Amino acid sequence: MWVIEMEAAPPRLRGRLSRWAVEVRAGLYIGSSSAKVRDAVWSFVCENLGPAARAVLIFDSRNPQGFEARTAGKNRRRMVDVDGLVLAQFLPAEEQRVPWDEPIEEALGSRYLRHDG
Repeated sequence: MWVIEMEAAPPRLRGRLSRWAVEVRAGLYIGSSSAKVRDAVWSFVCENLGPAARAVLIFDSRNPQGFEARTAGKNRRRMVDVDGLVLAQFLPAEEQRVPWDEPIEEALGSRYLRHDG
């Protein structure tokens, strides 16, 4: 079994997704298929999301948690592996980011980095 949740998705994508899954609420789809079909559906969703849309796929898996999650689109959460457990890391909003959230190259700019050697 798998679940896809989408926000701000184009109506065309929502209609096409209803071919493979049941839309139980607006933007929430539940399906049951092989892993190959699930991955094909997820690829289709990712390719057709649009710039402002976001999506998450959750499906059964043989791991300690019993599920896996994938995300697409601009998200404030990032999936991180912590000692074999996948957790969602909450990121600050763009306007609340501080310089130490960025890689050093972005914070300083490449012209300030010294390369010896």
